[in-house]
Amino acid sequence: MPDRGHSLTIDHAWPEGAQTTLDFVERDA
Repeated sequence: MPDRGHSLTIDHAWPEGAQTTLDFVERDA
């Protein structure tokens, strides 16, 4: 995810980051 800092959850694109995290967790769980 380019242009994403550590403030992912409050970034203007947080839904994208949240979905990416969910996909990662579900895939590796």
